[in-house]
Amino acid sequence: MKRKVCIATGTRAEWGLLSGIARELASRDDIELQLLVTNMHLSDRYGHTVDEIIADGFTVDTEVPMLNDNDDDSAAATVRSMSRCMAGTADALSRLSPDLLVVLGDRYEMLTVASAALIFRIPIVHIAGGEISEGAYDDSIRHAITKMASLHLTATEENRNRVIQMGEEPQRVINTGAIGVYNIIHEPVMSREELEESIGMTVDRNTLLVTYHPATLDPTPVNQQCAALLEALDRFPDNNVIITYPNSDTAGQVIIDMIERYAATRQHRVKVVPSLGKRRYLSALHYAGAVVGNSSSGIV
Repeated sequence: MKRKVCIATGTRAEWGLLSGIARELASRDDIELQLLVTNMHLSDRYGHTVDEIIADGFTVDTEVPMLNDNDDDSAAATVRSMSRCMAGTADALSRLSPDLLVVLGDRYEMLTVASAALIFRIPIVHIAGGEISEGAYDDSIRHAITKMASLHLTATEENRNRVIQMGEEPQRVINTGAIGVYNIIHEPVMSREELEESIGMTVDRNTLLVTYHPATLDPTPVNQQCAALLEALDRFPDNNVIITYPNSDTAGQVIIDMIERYAATRQHRVKVVPSLGKRRYLSALHYAGAVVGNSSSGIV
């Protein structure tokens, strides 16, 4: 009998990390892979990246609507979206009945999915526990998921020890190394010509790759944070700049509006791309001169 393993994914960055694991699980004769797709993947505002998952040859077993693109980006709207995700996940788990649920990281949609799985008594495999995020509520969410999970796969030995210090059984906490590092080593990069044609901009050591997410616990207003970043970019007028959208966090739309206005007045050197996808993002990392902002995607 095959073991049913369900991977939950809600963002482009997370799927970029999980896709290799999904492909490996799908290749096994003893595993039935299930994909639960939610949040940003289903949003037109963020590029409807579920299409990229399907284009990669995967079957999406269930879509759980979460974001309403007509909503604002307030805390209340975020909580309402979480409630939609919780209800949809209950229906999805009832139908799929997985033996294991795999979640990665520290985002609020994964908190709702993990909470539902806990009530269903479905064992949770949590990837990337024990890490630290400053200035965001990600830390609290990550640690909450840790306490709900049965198996913990950490990126470093330090992170493994931190999970054990939280009271988890050492034999259930495994230092696997960082998926992002594995992907950077093993994912074939696009040729520079192919990448440049895809993005519509020269990408070389004079290019800055920029992502800025809301720092959700920072008392400084998001518009001031983002303005400081954009002012800093203007100090490098000879550099091309590729800016990707932030995640769907509270006040994320403020950042989207600001970077779109910024790029509109600097079209000769600034390009905004809602989602690069794993292959284009890792390729851009390969050719660009620097990563700018507060994304952890290029750093472990």
